[in-house]
Amino acid sequence: DFVFTVPNVTGTVLAPGGAPYVNAFVIALTCDSEMYEAMGFCMVTGEGGFGASDETGAFSMAVPNAGLYQLQVEPVHGDTSAAMHEQIFSLASAGEEKVFSIQLLAPNVTGKVTHPTTGDGVGDLWVMAMQLNEQGYFDGTGAMANGPTADNGDFACALATAGNYKFQVEIPWFNTSLAGLMGVNETVAVTGEAQTVNLVLQVPNFTASFMKDADTAIQWGWINVCQAPGTNWQQQCMSVTDSSGTEINSNISETGAINLNLHPYMSGEEVFSGSWKLWLMPDEYQNLGTAKTGVTVTMNADNTAVTEVLGHTGSAITAESDGSYIITAAEPNLNGTVISGDSNEVGMLQVGSANGIDLNVDGDFNGGALGFTAGSELAAAGTAGLAFLTTQTATATCV
Repeated sequence: DFVFTVPNVTGTVLAPGGAPYVNAFVIALTCDSEMYEAMGFCMVTGEGGFGASDETGAFSMAVPNAGLYQLQVEPVHGDTSAAMHEQIFSLASAGEEKVFSIQLLAPNVTGKVTHPTTGDGVGDLWVMAMQLNEQGYFDGTGAMANGPTADNGDFACALATAGNYKFQVEIPWFNTSLAGLMGVNETVAVTGEAQTVNLVLQVPNFTASFMKDADTAIQWGWINVCQAPGTNWQQQCMSVTDSSGTEINSNISETGAINLNLHPYMSGEEVFSGSWKLWLMPDEYQNLGTAKTGVTVTMNADNTAVTEVLGHTGSAITAESDGSYIITAAEPNLNGTVISGDSNEVGMLQVGSANGIDLNVDGDFNGGALGFTAGSELAAAGTAGLAFLTTQTATATCV
């Protein structure tokens, strides 16, 4: 027998013109409350409940647990006459009742995401627009909107606040028809009025597979791009941007795939024939026994192709027949466990240098286990030193 929980979150959804909006998808996403308090946005950790609006616009769902939630109302797939609605709410106790009255906004920013080769619109992509602060970063305090593309690539969102927005388009991992292409990461000046923003998926000029060994791919990770040798974070990493002035970074996929469109800028000008240090950081929870890996990539005279790739040992990596590269992750040569005075495993271990150069060679760890390389980069930076940053006030010891 199935016993259905009594709905405690209910409401109505209206179209921009005021009529009931039928078949809107409504979901309550659970948020990390500490992250929301610190950063002002919902880091989704799960689902609390979901439903759909009926012919009167009414919806109901059971959200049984107390906590912080983001209510998300998504228009019918392909409908660009209404924008997605999002708002934060909380349940102080399990089963607390909440009632919402929501009127969807008419979008003022519309556009299309297209394929770089065919020019056709691409559906089933996720478009995000995040307002940037004066320093050019998204800090959670500005406006944001997101939603899917329709089957023809069209998208729509409501952005009433003028400013610079970072538009990002994500390609879902299951869409193999777009393999080898990149999403979009573009800064757009939004006027707050009716505006068209068209976006084109990117073609990478550097592709690679990041591997733990010959048979095992790295699962998830992060990439930072610096000017070689990349040992001074402020001068050689923070100063390298894309054409919009944003630091260049990217993700490593679940299959270890790396796709980058390297057109680095420094001081507002694109740098050609440059050598760039790619810091590849495997997700520490998914890739035990691997370390942060530095790869040096040199571009040609017009940044359309790679001329040389050097691995973390300085040895050249030969391109595969398709022009991609296979990069093997560095193995840790400094391993240990950080413990507090009461023998609990805690914290983060960070390697820096005595002359103050921050190598960003660090790693959070699960259960205290940690490993990373501390070789040539440390030697280049100067005399090495170790700093132990713990989650407790007790003195930490490396064992």
